[in-house]
Amino acid sequence: MRGPVRTRQRWLPGIVSAALMLGTAAHAHAATWYASASNSTPPPSGTACTQAIPCPLSYALGTKVSAGDTLILFSGTYTDKPDLNTPAKHSNLTITAMPSVIAGLTFKRGIVTAGTDNRPYFSGWANAPASPTGDPVFTIESGVTGVTLSYLRIRGATYPWDDSGPTGVVRINAYPFTLDHSEVWNGGILVMVLVSQQVTLSNNHIHDSSHWAPWPFIYQGVQKAYGTPDVHGIAITNYSNSPIATSYAQGIRILSNTIHDAGGNGIQENTNCYAGSSNHVAFLTIDNNELYNSAKQNWDSKGTSDVIFSNNTSWFGAHSGTGDVDYGHIAVNSPNDCSWTQMNRWEIFNNVFYGSIRYVAMWNTQDNSSHCTAHHVYNNVMYNNNKAVAFADDPVYKMCGDSQSTFYNNTVVNNQGSTQSGGLETSGSGNNVKNNIFMNNGADGNLSTHCYKCSNTGTPDHNYFFGPNPGGTGTNAITACYATGNCPGFMSLAADNYQLLAASPARKVGVTLAAPYNVDILGVTRTVPWDLGAYASGTLAAPTNLRIIR
Repeated sequence: MRGPVRTRQRWLPGIVSAALMLGTAAHAHAATWYASASNSTPPPSGTACTQAIPCPLSYALGTKVSAGDTLILFSGTYTDKPDLNTPAKHSNLTITAMPSVIAGLTFKRGIVTAGTDNRPYFSGWANAPASPTGDPVFTIESGVTGVTLSYLRIRGATYPWDDSGPTGVVRINAYPFTLDHSEVWNGGILVMVLVSQQVTLSNNHIHDSSHWAPWPFIYQGVQKAYGTPDVHGIAITNYSNSPIATSYAQGIRILSNTIHDAGGNGIQENTNCYAGSSNHVAFLTIDNNELYNSAKQNWDSKGTSDVIFSNNTSWFGAHSGTGDVDYGHIAVNSPNDCSWTQMNRWEIFNNVFYGSIRYVAMWNTQDNSSHCTAHHVYNNVMYNNNKAVAFADDPVYKMCGDSQSTFYNNTVVNNQGSTQSGGLETSGSGNNVKNNIFMNNGADGNLSTHCYKCSNTGTPDHNYFFGPNPGGTGTNAITACYATGNCPGFMSLAADNYQLLAASPARKVGVTLAAPYNVDILGVTRTVPWDLGAYASGTLAAPTNLRIIR
C-alpha cells in the first residue's frame, strides 16, 4: 500500500536482545532430532531420528525428544496436531525447519519476499463449513516452558473457523514462549495467549481469521454467517492467572509481524475486562508491525497498562463482505465494556495511521472519569482517517485529560469524511499539545469542541493550523499558507509524503522539548529551532530517477 516516506525506525533499547534470548537457554546435553511428513512408520528399535532416517513427528515428540532438544522438520505437509504437554520432554524444545530452507528465505515483517517457501506446512483441520471446529493445531500446555516454534506454516482449517471455539490455532498456556518467522492463518483466534508475560511473537504473518465468508452454515442447530464473529489475529487473555510482568523485558512482545484481515481485531488484550477485575496484563510491546484490514480494530485494549505502541503502520483499505461495520479503531478501551479497567502509561510514537473508517484512537474520558493517565503520543502521522464516521468522531477521540498526558510532534492531515469529523479533543490536556501540524481535519475543527462530559480546557502551544478551528488555536499558532491546497508545505500530498519543504512555514518554529521527543519518526535528532510535525529538517525522501553524468 502507498504510504508516507519512511525508513526503518530505531529499535527500543533491550527489546531485541531480550526477545532473541527468550526461551533459548543452553542445555549441556541437548540433542537434535529430525522428523519428516512423508515418513509415517517409526524407525527400527534403537534407531535415532537422524537426518538420514527421519521419524514421524508424533513419534519424535512422544519418544525421542527431551527438554532442551531441537526438532528439525523436513519440508512437507503435516497433518499432526502437536500437543506439547510433558515438561520433561517438551520444555525448552525448539521446533523449526531445515537450515537449508531457512537460508533460502528473505522476510519483511514476517512475509516471505524472496526464495522458495518450503517451510514445514501444518494443514490443520479439514472441516467443512457445516461443522467447524475450534481445536488448536499447536498447543503448549501449562508447565511446558521455553518452547520455540520457528519457520513453520500453520493453517487452522480448510475454511475459516467460527467464533464457536476460540481456542487458538496456536494456543499458548506457558511461558517463556517464542513464535517467529511463521505463518498462521484460517482460524477463529489465530494465536491465543493465555499467560501475561514472556511471550514473543516476532516476524510472523498472521492473517484471515473467520473473515467474511460468502454463505451461512448450521452449527449446533443454529444458522450462523461467517464475517460476524469477534475473533482476533492475536488474543491475550490471562485466564491462567499467571504472574503479571513487572518490566518491558519481562512482558509480552509483538514485534515485526504482518497481521491482517482478522474477523474482529488484529490484536486484542482483554484480560482485565474478561478474565476478572483482579487479573491484569501490563508491559506490552507492539513494535514495527504492519496491521491492516481488521473487521473492527487493528489494536484493541480492554484495560492494559504500560504499553509501547511504536513504529507500526496501521491502515484500512477496501473492505468486502457484510462483516461488522464498526471498522477503524486503532487503540480502544471503552468504559461501557468494563467500568473498572485502567490503562496508564502508554507510549505511542513513530506510527503511521491511515484509511480508518472511524477514528485512530479513543480513550476513556467520555464518562467524566479517569480510565487512563500518562499517555505520550508523539511523532505519529495520521492521515485520511474518519472516512465514514457515524458519530462526532475525531482521529484522536479524547486525550486522557490529565496533566501528564502529552501530544507532541504529530502530523494530522485530512482526517474527514463527513460533517461530524474533527481533529483532536484535548479533554483538559491542552497545555500539553505542542509542535503538531493540523490540516483539514473536518467541520468540527482541528481542535474539536464536540467533547461531551469532559473539558477541552488548556492552551495548545506552537502548533500549525489550516482549516476550521472552532476550538481555537492556542498560543504561538502558525497559520501562514505555503501554497493553495498545500498550506503546510508538504513534500507531496498526492504521494502522502508529509516531510516539509525548505520554505514551509511549519519549519523552525517549534518549542524545544526534552528527550525522547528530540528524535523524529526516522530517528533523526531534531535541531533548534525545531520543525513542527513528525519529521525533522534534513529527513528528506530518497532521490529517484538519478542519472550518472560522466
